[in-house]
Amino acid sequence: MKEEFEEHGVPRVEVWNKGIDTEVFHPKFGAKPWWTAKQGEDAEMATAARVMRERLTEGNPESPLLIYVGRLGTEKRLRDLKDVLARLPDARLAIVGKGPDMPKLQAHFEGTNTMFTGLLQGVELSRAFAAADVFVMPSDSETLGFVVLESMASGVPVVGCDRGGIPSIIDHEQTGFLFEPGDTAQIAAHVEQLVNDKAFYAKMATNARAEAERWGWEAATTRLREEQYLQAVRNHRERQTDVRTLRQKLTRYREALFKGTLADLFAILGNRAAEREAEDLENEEWQLEGDIATLEKKPTTQQLFGWLSSRSTASLRLATILLFPWRFFTSLTRKIRRAVLGNDPTDAPAATDGA
Repeated sequence: MKEEFEEHGVPRVEVWNKGIDTEVFHPKFGAKPWWTAKQGEDAEMATAARVMRERLTEGNPESPLLIYVGRLGTEKRLRDLKDVLARLPDARLAIVGKGPDMPKLQAHFEGTNTMFTGLLQGVELSRAFAAADVFVMPSDSETLGFVVLESMASGVPVVGCDRGGIPSIIDHEQTGFLFEPGDTAQIAAHVEQLVNDKAFYAKMATNARAEAERWGWEAATTRLREEQYLQAVRNHRERQTDVRTLRQKLTRYREALFKGTLADLFAILGNRAAEREAEDLENEEWQLEGDIATLEKKPTTQQLFGWLSSRSTASLRLATILLFPWRFFTSLTRKIRRAVLGNDPTDAPAATDGA
């Protein structure tokens, strides 16, 4: 999305990273061997984890458990998972959540090893995430993918569709797996690899948890506070400086334009001092025009409203256009006079002795 904004010419785009609660979604709620081997086992947590796994597998806790958490809508492509179950006859699927497609999905999965829990919240949701072996995300229309991050934070590897926002979260074969939309054979192969290779599973689960910790609210807000807010302040100060300078130069250009026009009038009548002033003002105008053009191209002065908008400077631009023939004529006259008379209006008049 950042790249798309930049391609359309929007300057200074920063991404405020998404964040999740990495304490609410945590491997401790699953009490799996790869976690308890490093952190030790909490008896109460382990009991609650076994109860949740029994529930989600409908009394088959030794079977591989796949889980999906989220809205139940047709755009999520959950029907694809029926073919995955057909390829993995021992696996169980838990679908957590609710949505308009729920009744049709229940009919579609009838006769398969699938359980619909409805909406879960609080610690129940934390335990459901952590109880699974693999989180499957068949949707090719995800944007933020919070449930993917929540699963990773729970130490559960994700097999996700290689579309939308999911590829920005999953490092393929390191923190999870990616597959092409609708490729159920690929999903099944990735799930098989995870459930059959315990050492590989433990490594990917550990990597997934470590990656999710980078997306925690603390990390996201720290970057926002210590980097992005400070950059916004710097951008604002630069903008103020550039806008102030542009206003000053526009004001001076207006003054030089009208003073130069008046000086041209007196110069035509033969006033040498006015001719010198007109020459100086013309040079200043050219310099100001270059400075103004440079400032107007800077991102800090673009897309402004009010005093510096195209409407507010229209009168100055119109005056410049209307006075151009007169300024051009008088400038040409000065140059011709200089060529004919062989002197420069900026030269000081020669001193003479009074006799």
